[in-house]
Amino acid sequence: MKIREHAKEWPPEVASQAGVSICAEAADKVLSVDRYQESKDHIRVRLRQKDGTEYAAILILPDHFYGRALIAIVQAKEITLGELGELGI
Repeated sequence: MKIREHAKEWPPEVASQAGVSICAEAADKVLSVDRYQESKDHIRVRLRQKDGTEYAAILILPDHFYGRALIAIVQAKEITLGELGELGI
């Protein structure tokens, strides 16, 4: 099963800032991932667009996939958001 198949939303919701509108794109480069402190089933993904704009998106997964998804993402090197969605968990 792929991460995108288990995500509450795909692409993941962008953590927006006032007055800034960013859409997550499959070609955006994944910079880092970490546990989102607000909830145990959320993963914060930091991304960079082709123009250099950096932003964060919140990936929401069922509790039982959270740990496996984090491991799969961390083990993948230099991936895009589209490739992240295709990772098996």
